[in-house]
Amino acid sequence: MLDVVIPVHNGADVIGKTMAALLTQRSTRAGRRHIIVVDDGSTDGTGNVVRAFGHPQVRLIRVPWRRGRANACNLGVASSRAVAVLLLDADCVPLADDLLCRHEQALVSGCDLSFGSITALGDDFWSHYARVVAQEREARVSLGDYLSMTSTNVAVRRTLFNCCGGFHEGYRHYGFEDRDLIASLFACEARPHYDAFATVLHDAQASVAGLCRKMEEAGRYTSGIFQRRQPDIYRAMKFSKVDVRTGPIPIRALPGFWAVFASPVEALAAELVCFRWLPAGWRLALVRFALALAFLRGTKAAVSATSHS
Repeated sequence: MLDVVIPVHNGADVIGKTMAALLTQRSTRAGRRHIIVVDDGSTDGTGNVVRAFGHPQVRLIRVPWRRGRANACNLGVASSRAVAVLLLDADCVPLADDLLCRHEQALVSGCDLSFGSITALGDDFWSHYARVVAQEREARVSLGDYLSMTSTNVAVRRTLFNCCGGFHEGYRHYGFEDRDLIASLFACEARPHYDAFATVLHDAQASVAGLCRKMEEAGRYTSGIFQRRQPDIYRAMKFSKVDVRTGPIPIRALPGFWAVFASPVEALAAELVCFRWLPAGWRLALVRFALALAFLRGTKAAVSATSHS
């Protein structure tokens, strides 16, 4: 039996569609599935949207103040009594009615960690961006690198989840909680599976400013936690190359020089990203450069905060 755990913060505009799709999923196993929604301090009426379904398979856990996605996921898993749980983001809608069946079949076959795929529809830049990121992850998985995956669409046995201690709740801000969990699961000898047809449709609405804010937040608050907990993995990641604490000498020696470019590059990327006459590859490279500088600026802020404390 598989329960679904959905952590959400201010997702009133997306969670209804996701839940409606989950409630129409086919089942190949006996027993009732539950959809466990953990409302992480939302202020936009997310809880009201969930309660409006009035469905016996839906449970709502309300956290009065925001404590972060890691804590929300842990609360959801702890409230489940199923053999396994599917961790699913609120803005990820099952593309077909066999998503849960496919994850269940993978677990029944002997795996204890089942990753699904993520895609986006549309011909706009952000849909293209989401597909490129997903394809890059799939390419790494084909080489056996599961550490690049996320917990956006992944089923895991609760025994394995509990064995590794679940999400580390020090991650209260955006970033790195996924990779930390996956690294911890593999440290407990997880047997992984990837199903390219267990697909969710991600709401690809994004903006350069929004993504840069997330990257700066990750650099400032969560990269240091991950670096301390998973130093070897962090050292091998591209993030470490634009971290003023771990990057190459030009980055470590002149952090202020690089950080000053973050805002103008972000503004340039925001201006050009929708220019269809520019090749998509150029726009993608510019956005990634802006994100890298935002992350660097975040790590510089983290170092400054430490030196002043």
